[in-house]
Amino acid sequence: MDKGLVVSTTIIAIVVLILTNYKFKTNEAICIDTFVEDAFELAKILLRRFKQNKLYLIGHSWGSVIGLKLIEKHYELFHTYIGCGQVVYGKNL
Repeated sequence: MDKGLVVSTTIIAIVVLILTNYKFKTNEAICIDTFVEDAFELAKILLRRFKQNKLYLIGHSWGSVIGLKLIEKHYELFHTYIGCGQVVYGKNL
């Protein structure tokens, strides 16, 4: 074994949010900011759980909208933002 080789490990957490069964209150107004704040709370939980200072954020499709808004508001929590399948046209975004 080469003693000069240093191996480091990184904890990678992949979180998939499935909203199809989310039980919203009937009078609750849901907007993009609601999703962004939920993602912010989730990021704080992940940072504590995995004892990290920052996360990598990946947004795909609709998640790219949430990811961009989240990184804009709470950039201090993330190493970087990676967008894939990026939304390029959102009339009311």
